[in-house]
Amino acid sequence: ELHELSFDHDEALVIGGAVTLSSLEHFLEKAVSERPREAMRGLRAMLDMLRWFASGQIRNVAVLAGNIATASPISDLNPVLMALGATLVLGSAGDVLREVPVRDFFKSYRVVDMRPEEVICSVRVPAPVGPYQFVRSFKQAKRRDDDISIVNACLCVRLEPRSSGWHVTEMHTGYGGMAPTTKAAPSVEAAFADSAWGKEAVEAAQAAGAKDLP
Repeated sequence: ELHELSFDHDEALVIGGAVTLSSLEHFLEKAVSERPREAMRGLRAMLDMLRWFASGQIRNVAVLAGNIATASPISDLNPVLMALGATLVLGSAGDVLREVPVRDFFKSYRVVDMRPEEVICSVRVPAPVGPYQFVRSFKQAKRRDDDISIVNACLCVRLEPRSSGWHVTEMHTGYGGMAPTTKAAPSVEAAFADSAWGKEAVEAAQAAGAKDLP
C-alpha cells in the first residue's frame, strides 16, 4: 500500500507514503501525455515543480511523504498540494486511519498535525471539478536548477462562463517562503469569490493578499 501510485475510482491521484519523487515524476509524465488536458492541469503544475526539485539523485531516493512531514516552509510541493485540496492519510499500528487536509496539516514552524507514532500512509490529490479549473505553480530561486526556493506558490482557480463573461467560482492558494509554514491566503481567495475574471479582480486580490502575507 505504501508503494501505491494510481488513480482511484473517483479519478483522484493516490500516492503511497513510500513512492519516490522520481517514480511520481515518471507517472505524471505518462498521465499528462495520455489523459485529457483539462483533467491534468493540476497534476501538470505538480510536474512542473517536480522538475526543479533538488537533483535526480535525490529524487531517486526521496519520497513525497517525507518532504511533507519535514514541514519545510519553502517546500516546493506543499503549496501545490495545498492549492489542489490534497489530503493526507495518517496511520499507526492498531489505530484507525485518519485523513487530514494539507491545508490544516502545518501548525507552526516544523510542527504538524501528526502523532509521534503515525506515518503518512498516502497522499490523495482530488480530481479537478469541471473543465474550467486552471492551475499554475511558481518558484523563485537564485539558480534555475538544483536550488531551494526563496518563495514559491500555487494558484488554482475555477471559472464559470456566464452571459456577462467569465466568473470565478472558487480560488485556492498555497504559498511557501512567506511565513513559518506553507500557508494559504484566505483573503485572496475571498476577494476572488464570485467575481468577474479580469484586472479589477486581480487588483482587489493583490490588495487583500497583504492581510494574509504581510
